[in-house]
Amino acid sequence: MTVRGFSKILSAPVSITLYNQLAAVDVTVAGATDEFRDTDYEKFNHSMCQFMDSIEIAMYR
Repeated sequence: MTVRGFSKILSAPVSITLYNQLAAVDVTVAGATDEFRDTDYEKFNHSMCQFMDSIEIAMYR
């Protein structure tokens, strides 16, 4: 299942793909802001970590 939209928290378009029976998720963030335009894995991970944790917690409600 893919969820796409504009994240007010990240101030950028986001696409999140969840896979059935697989402990994996794909996240794509448009390079609309300077934070995501010129980033590497470590910076992206720090930016997305709390955002993804919040989504995971919300899924258990």
